[in-house]
Amino acid sequence: MPPLGSCRIWYIELPPYAQPTPMPCARAHSLAAKHGGRVVSAISKKSFEDGRALAVDYGPGNFAGVPPEKLPPPGYCRAWHERIPEEKQPPAMPCAKAEQLVRERGGRLLYMPGPDLK
Repeated sequence: MPPLGSCRIWYIELPPYAQPTPMPCARAHSLAAKHGGRVVSAISKKSFEDGRALAVDYGPGNFAGVPPEKLPPPGYCRAWHERIPEEKQPPAMPCAKAEQLVRERGGRLLYMPGPDLK
């Protein structure tokens, strides 16, 4: 549960330890609208006792089949190519560069949201 006044994007396909950190709600909704995920926020202080929260689902993320340890760090992207071994995948990089790589060579863009604008 994120602190009161902030939100968190939750990806159902990722384990809890690999989830993005809390961030401003406007940023969370904007990123989830573009990259998928469920935006979660506390309803009140009681949310931390009973687990009740507000949630808006923007659809699945793009992480299926990617080991959590291979995800890009917060605020970065990674081009991911199917049928290529994990160890031969391109490294995490700034998103503009990863987007260009996906346009040129195909694959999918993995983006891990971070709390700061990049």
